[in-house]
This record gives sequence, C-alpha cells and structure tokens, in this order.
Amino acid sequence: MKKQMLSILTMSLILIFLFIPSMLAEEEAVNMLYSILQKQRGYTREQLSVNQMEYSDGRWGFSLTIIDHPEDEDGLLVGQMDAAGRLLMLEGPQKISWDRQLENDLKACFNRDDGYLLLPKVREKWLPILDALSPEQLSRIYENYVAVVRLEISLPDPEAMPYTDAYEKALSHLAELPGWSGEQARMFRLAICAYYAPEDIGYPVYFFFFQRHSPMEDAYASESARKKYDKELRKAFGGDAPYQFSLIVDAKDGNLVEPAMFDYVPTKYHYLDFFIRTPEIIQAAKGMT
Repeated sequence: MKKQMLSILTMSLILIFLFIPSMLAEEEAVNMLYSILQKQRGYTREQLSVNQMEYSDGRWGFSLTIIDHPEDEDGLLVGQMDAAGRLLMLEGPQKISWDRQLENDLKACFNRDDGYLLLPKVREKWLPILDALSPEQLSRIYENYVAVVRLEISLPDPEAMPYTDAYEKALSHLAELPGWSGEQARMFRLAICAYYAPEDIGYPVYFFFFQRHSPMEDAYASESARKKYDKELRKAFGGDAPYQFSLIVDAKDGNLVEPAMFDYVPTKYHYLDFFIRTPEIIQAAKGMT
C-alpha cells in the first residue's frame, strides 16, 4: 500500500514539473514568434493579437490577427514553428473579395439601433465602387447586397419625425394587431432599420425589420437559453410565432404604409427581400391590403 501511494506521489510530482516548463515554453515561444514576425514582416507586438498558440507533435501552431489591417484583407497570420523556435510555415493575410467586403460593411449596420445612421455611409462608399466595376466583376457580388446599395437610403430629413418616435409608433401599430401586445412586439430583435424612399412607395419611410433572437447572440447562445426563449414564444403566441417580419411607417406622421409583413418557418423570403422590396414582397403586400 505504501509503495502504491509513493508511486502515485512520484507520478504527481513528475506531472507538476512537466507542466511548469510547458507553460514557460509557451511564453518563450510567443516572444520568439513576435521577434520573427517583426524581422520578416515588420509587425510590432503592439500591432498583433494572438488568437491561438498550441504545441502538438513537436511543433507550435499559431494564429494571429493584425489589429489595424486594410479592409480588403482578412488580417490573419497563420503558421507553424518547430520546438526550437524556427519558422516552418507562415501564411496570410489573404485578400477579401468585393462580395465579402460589402457583406462585412452591410452587416456592421445590422442588429443595432443606429443602423439607420450607418447605412447611408455604406451607400456613399459603395455606389462609386459598384459603378466602376465591370459586369463580370459585378456578377461576383451577391445581387441582394448590390440591390441594397442601389436603394435611395439617406439620413432622415429634418422635416421627418425623429427615429425614436417612428420606432415607438411602429411598435404601437404592431401591438394593435389581433393576438399581439406590446410585450410580444419586444420579444424580437431589431435586425435592420433604415430611412429611405422605396421606388414602389415613392416617398420617405422608416423601415423596421425584426427577427427572432439568434444563437449568435451571447444571451441566446446556450441550449438552455434557446429552449427557454422558444417556450416563451410559444406561450406568448399560443403556438407558432413569426420568424421575421417588417414594419414600414410614413416618415412624416408615423402612419403605417402597408400591413406588417410576416414570415414563418419554413421561411419564404431572404431577410433582405423585405428591405429591397422584391416583386414577391410587393405582390404579397398588395394582397394584404
């Protein structure tokens, strides 16, 4: 029994002493990596952020982000070093396509209350870029992204009602629908908000597009949180709740321009269809009036 306990104690001490050098070795490896990248690429430690540093099969695998990288690059450096700190492989950063760049700019305007202030800047930036591209280059960009940039998006006119008033007005219209209440209206996230003049409507409106909360949000990332949210939706709606919907109000008085458009699972429309107002959306809206 004593021999067994002594053996366990000895093994524990060995593991402890093995663990401490590995931690020191990682810190040393990171320092060596910074030195290599400064010599080979000119990046200082302050310009980089380590994403991953792992030792396996006699080599270090690493991934870093260039903090202030050009917007047409992904800003990632990935590679490997051997146990002695000699660089084995280094790749990146990679160029990002026009499609990816535009997608990044647009999505940076979504899922936030000030998106209506950001979208005009994206339009101003991208309109001349898209106009300068050849038809072949343009065909490589997702058509819905191009269509969004072509919309008559702008900052609210001074004569328009304030954004916050328009938002509350839109929610009040929603709460007036059969089976809806103010609480139900706030169970969805605001995915897109904009001030623009759709071609088929012909005058400025505030556009609000809502979706169910997503597992990509921290508060809904866990399985238990998602199950709780789904249960709350079923209880609030007595069964099936919409997955996404849009509300459009007149920018002058906040009156509802057309009935709220709802989409259920399985969804019929791409989320940008509501904003672009595709022929299918326009036809569906007409059928509801």
